[in-house]
Amino acid sequence: MSVVMENFLLIPLNEYLAALNQQGVRVYSGTGNTFWEVCEMNSLMRRPYIRLDPPPAEEVRRILWEARAPVASYVCAVDGAHPQNAWMYVCEDQKYNVDKLSSTGRRDVRKALRNLRFEFLGQEIFKEKGLKSFCNTRQRIGLTDGTQENFYKKFAHFCENPGHKILGAWAGSELAGFTAVECADDWVDFYPYAADDHLQLCPNNGMAHFILDYFLVQKKVRVVNYGLSSIQEESNAAGLHAFKKKAGFECRPVHRVFVFHPLLRPLANRFTLAVLRLWRQLAPGNPAVRKACGMLATYRGQSFHIRDEETIEGSEEPRLKT
Repeated sequence: MSVVMENFLLIPLNEYLAALNQQGVRVYSGTGNTFWEVCEMNSLMRRPYIRLDPPPAEEVRRILWEARAPVASYVCAVDGAHPQNAWMYVCEDQKYNVDKLSSTGRRDVRKALRNLRFEFLGQEIFKEKGLKSFCNTRQRIGLTDGTQENFYKKFAHFCENPGHKILGAWAGSELAGFTAVECADDWVDFYPYAADDHLQLCPNNGMAHFILDYFLVQKKVRVVNYGLSSIQEESNAAGLHAFKKKAGFECRPVHRVFVFHPLLRPLANRFTLAVLRLWRQLAPGNPAVRKACGMLATYRGQSFHIRDEETIEGSEEPRLKT
């Protein structure tokens, strides 16, 4: 059984940004219903990703100086001047149905629906039950930031924003996983986490299905976004690519642009990249180092390598053909 929000409404972007500011998140308004969010390492990222028109160069320069950020990134469409260096995962099918998925996709969603209960969580129950899924997920991808301190830092005030929701997947009285949902204007972004003990029940498949059915089919949101391919040079990007295809998302080729602050631009060179790669070897689980390394490699055109091939039918784990 699933519990839904009968009073769900997409809030205007200006209200969403005001709520982020109240939570202490630094954001800056951009052109074309976009905004810039200050993320890890004080870097800037333009959101939502689905807005693919490049921002004015003057806007990028202004915000870099105003935010005192080392780098700003945004996503734009692929063209002659912007070759593909990333994938964006989206679904706009308001007639989405589990029967449209591949055989393995249908199998895994149905297993989740048989064994798990999905509902939106309040802040208190989420803070009590969500830690394990967060820590396990960060540890599975080889990062060292899956800690109680980082969980509370990231999510302590998450649900205070009316544009934020937490979807939970329950296995009896245990939380098998949760999804952080961000929704405003005409878009939804989501980020799932799952506990190791319940991976065999396919909680991520079930939560992705619930998100698509609830927001696209029932609430008629225009687009659901499952993020971008990782910029990290060493990651499970190929497996995630196959998984997201299996879950019903379209893989769109895009170009990720990184603009360094003018004072730091001379340092965006091969020597700095070599130093970062050495640092990554010494601290392989440090997320900041891995992202900085991938960012500079992408800037220099060296990191994109994910092919778009079909998920192997019958495989228990999503992977790409070799």
